[in-house]
Amino acid sequence: MTPSASRLDSANRSFFALAAAALVPYALLGVLGCGVLSLAGYRLATQGWGGLDRGGEDLRPAVVLFGLVTAGTVVAVISVRRQVRATRALEARLRRSTVPSPSDVAAAAERARLTGRVAMVDDPDLFSLTYGLLAPRVVVSRGLVAALGPDELDAVLHHERYHVSNWDTLKVIVARAAPAAFFFLPALAHLRDRFWPAASLQPIAGPWRRW
Repeated sequence: MTPSASRLDSANRSFFALAAAALVPYALLGVLGCGVLSLAGYRLATQGWGGLDRGGEDLRPAVVLFGLVTAGTVVAVISVRRQVRATRALEARLRRSTVPSPSDVAAAAERARLTGRVAMVDDPDLFSLTYGLLAPRVVVSRGLVAALGPDELDAVLHHERYHVSNWDTLKVIVARAAPAAFFFLPALAHLRDRFWPAASLQPIAGPWRRW
């Protein structure tokens, strides 16, 4: 197993643990069931907060959990929406900067099994990006292509292919949204912090990474 593949496996373990932990609040609501929440809503409407612990049943924890999950879901939706907008803005900016790729870039993309997914942007800085949600693509800068030899360019594109095939750009959105939404589960922030370095990702403005 290559070092990149090993880091990717570690990143996947952290990500899937994060996703599973994020489902815990929803699972708890499923266990509570609509009946308990309906009863709690009825008591709140008719008797106020003090009525939640009458009749031998204390429904206050259920109401608190429901409130936290509802608020967290709203936060998650806002986070995802903001990140999708950032992704679209990034894509538009990259399209405006795209220039025809030289033959060596096309050849390297084919060797990396990224045919049709690699573009070059007119930028003197040295970087490569993996971006996009449902159809991830790779961008390399003119400066990077000029600075690298064929073997080094192959290494860069093979590295980016891991992110493309692993859907890391989509996972970044989840890894950002879940800890913010479920702030009452500190483990999510810890798993997110493990996911970033393991996947060699940088938490920048949009779901993409800089080489």
